[in-house]
Formats: sequence, C-alpha cells, structure tokens
Amino acid sequence: GGWYRISPPLLVMTYGGLCGYLIHDLHLILTTPSLYSLGMMAHHVIGICGSAYAWWSGLAGGACVFFLLTEATTPLINARWFLTKTGARNSSLYTLNGVAIFVAWTFLRASMVVIAPIVFYRDWHHFGHDYPTNIIIIGTTVAVGSLNLYWYYLIVRGLLKLLGLRGSASSTASAKRRD
Repeated sequence: GGWYRISPPLLVMTYGGLCGYLIHDLHLILTTPSLYSLGMMAHHVIGICGSAYAWWSGLAGGACVFFLLTEATTPLINARWFLTKTGARNSSLYTLNGVAIFVAWTFLRASMVVIAPIVFYRDWHHFGHDYPTNIIIIGTTVAVGSLNLYWYYLIVRGLLKLLGLRGSASSTASAKRRD
C-alpha cells in the first residue's frame, strides 16, 4: 500500500514540491511565448489538478512521488532549448543532450506509462469503491501517459534524425532527384 499512502512529512514535501514545480513551470510557459503549446499546458494543468486532488483525498502519495521524479527530465529539455537558441544545434553537446533526453525519457517517463497502471491495478483494493477517486486516478494516468508517449515518439524521431539514421523529407526527395 506504499504506492497510495506515504509518511506525512514526505507527503507534504511531495505534494508541495509537485504543485509548486508545476505552477512555476506553467508560469514560465505562459510568460514565454516560444514555450507555449497546448500539450504543455494540458500536462501542467492535469498534474496540478491531479496532485491537488491527491492531497485533498490523502491517496496516491506514492504516485505523486513517482510523477515528481519524472520531471527530472526537464533540465535536459531546457538545455536543448538553450542550445537551440544559441545556435549550437550542430555541436556534439547538442547530440549528447539528445541522447541523454532519450535515455532519461525512456527510464523516467515512458516506463511510467507501463508501471503506473500495473501498480494501480495491484493496489486497487486499497482505493475501494470511491468512484470519483478511481475516475480521477484513471483519467490522470491515461492523460499524462498519452502525452508522455506522444513526446517520446517525437524524441525518438528527433534522435534518429540527429544521429543521421532518418533524414528529413526534403533531403530524401532531393536524393531521389539526383538518382
């Protein structure tokens, strides 16, 4: 049952940390037009609502710890943004950062899409028949998991392109014209 209940000091730090982080990141997205996207807005709003509900209900504390851990990928995404803005897209540091994003996303975010439903299913009896809680837990898990899988798909495509294993459509078309 540790997935859904954790000790009170860790609970306060986790919920406060997760909500504070998501609110801060949401503020950055709203005040920096180049960072704005509907997916990013949805990710942060769903996270804030889900963690606020978890705080209110006293359930899913362990899940909030896990979801906060997934945000450890953010510094790599921010570094990519800075490298792009400084014109370092062709540097080895940019390539290394792209590989690091892929590895971190694989272990911290894509794995959550598989692990979270398994653990919730395993511990389902702890939640009982509290239908609003069950619907919110399932909805949050599906929504955040879908966004993470979509972004993982984009990361894999970008990594393949970065490593030269997949070219852009224009380079493929020009190569066919030369043949």
